[in-house]
Amino acid sequence: MKKTALALTALAVVVTAAYGTNYLGSVISSWDGRHVQGSATYYPLGITYGDGHIWLCYSTFFTKRLPATGSIVDLVGFSGRYGYDLGYETSTSYLYFACGTYGVYVRNSSTGADVRNFGLPAGATSASGIDFDNGTAASPVWLGDQTAWRIFNLTSTGSLVSSLSTTFGGVGGVAYDGATSGGPYLFAGTRGTPCQVYSVSPTSGSVLYSFEAPVSNGALRGLTWDGTYLWTIDNRFGSPNVGWVYQFIGYVPNIGVVPASVGKIKALYR
Repeated sequence: MKKTALALTALAVVVTAAYGTNYLGSVISSWDGRHVQGSATYYPLGITYGDGHIWLCYSTFFTKRLPATGSIVDLVGFSGRYGYDLGYETSTSYLYFACGTYGVYVRNSSTGADVRNFGLPAGATSASGIDFDNGTAASPVWLGDQTAWRIFNLTSTGSLVSSLSTTFGGVGGVAYDGATSGGPYLFAGTRGTPCQVYSVSPTSGSVLYSFEAPVSNGALRGLTWDGTYLWTIDNRFGSPNVGWVYQFIGYVPNIGVVPASVGKIKALYR
């Protein structure tokens, strides 16, 4: 089936796309992630899942939303560098912002106050994707790079633990899944034409499978895993869907993988 256009109507309206739900990249639900304040419209720049909610970051604030509808539960302002993606630390409720060439800023999710920040690790050029592995205390931060063909694994204070060489660049978001059978798995979304999602080994960086992301060309911004599905944002201005948030399938089925290939989807299934 072809993707049906999503009309940009009222904020936080749920749309179930006419995709079907049986292949990689198939959309489960979507909603408008823009936020209007007075005459200004703000567009989401990054996304993460934490505390049972979807968090979106903007240029001067972030929102906590219900995954099912996109309804705002909380809106918190902050000062300083804005981020291109988010990670959520469960034990502290801190948000980790990937801030391009400025590295990573850690903020209190209740107040927006800066907790700490750290620069890029050696070999990195621009932090464009981030996620927090809440199951691994020693090396929980995964950092994607916009131009370097590498993904970095860091401590919570920014010390380099390891880096993975990748066969792709232009990362716009990363998501870590440590719970699915056969894992752990690391996802990286790229801002290409078309945008791709790669499932890679967190130990070697080798690609397990890849598929086309359900967003406009060059639009993927942010990536997160909610325990069942992946999420991302369409962030290309000029796209009819700019600002929309998508929940979509990252496994078919949602368990481990073995070699296979299906049409345009290069995948490994079990």
